[in-house]
Amino acid sequence: MLDNLEDAGKRIDELVQETFKNGKLQDYLDTLALMPKISYGNCLLLRSQLETVSNVLPKEGWEKYGKTINENAEPLKKIECVRNEGKKDFVLIDVYDISQTNSNRKDKIYNYDMLKNIIDNLQKKFDDKYKIKFENKERIDESIRQTIFTMNDFSNMGANASDFVDNVRLIVEPTIYTIQKHFKLEPSNTEELKRICMWSIDQDSKTLANGLKEIQKIVNTYLKEFESEEKKYLINLEYQSQETEQGS
Repeated sequence: MLDNLEDAGKRIDELVQETFKNGKLQDYLDTLALMPKISYGNCLLLRSQLETVSNVLPKEGWEKYGKTINENAEPLKKIECVRNEGKKDFVLIDVYDISQTNSNRKDKIYNYDMLKNIIDNLQKKFDDKYKIKFENKERIDESIRQTIFTMNDFSNMGANASDFVDNVRLIVEPTIYTIQKHFKLEPSNTEELKRICMWSIDQDSKTLANGLKEIQKIVNTYLKEFESEEKKYLINLEYQSQETEQGS
């Protein structure tokens, strides 16, 4: 039972270690794929309380959507940042997962060709922005990989060449996996996640925690950019449809 912030902080530290030492990285990423905007600490904390957690809100948040909390549902604890007299403060709040409400959630399903088109446009956007050109790839995971590399500067990830390679792997491969899971695609790099867990056993907690934090940040940034490109795609699709109707 989490009674205060200190307990929550200690629990997160334990969960960071468990995520790598016990090979639970894939489980964590599966949850992050469902909740990409949630901080890595809250993602670990919420999953430890409910393995199937996917979307959380306080009771009043669900009520705004006309949803009610199921009878006997136990609240989950989440760390929340609040402002107190202009200063940031952190508190533990009660939240409920969508599965604890009377909501009938419907997952968004992407058409594969549409998904590839948007991701390719996103890759081109960053290729043009940073003037970096990659060889064109047909596979979505390669397109995601290239976009992530052009979106981020990994030059400060390690003190030497071997640290750099390992730290980039620690971040990039799990990020690609998470984005693929978010889009309901079959991840192509699960074996790489196992190797990352083996490598990470000897790393200190701060390095591992920073890795999880960086993964969450990149996933969130990537999906925001994707949503922007998706809106353009849908607007263009609607415009083309209207032109077709007018021409017929």
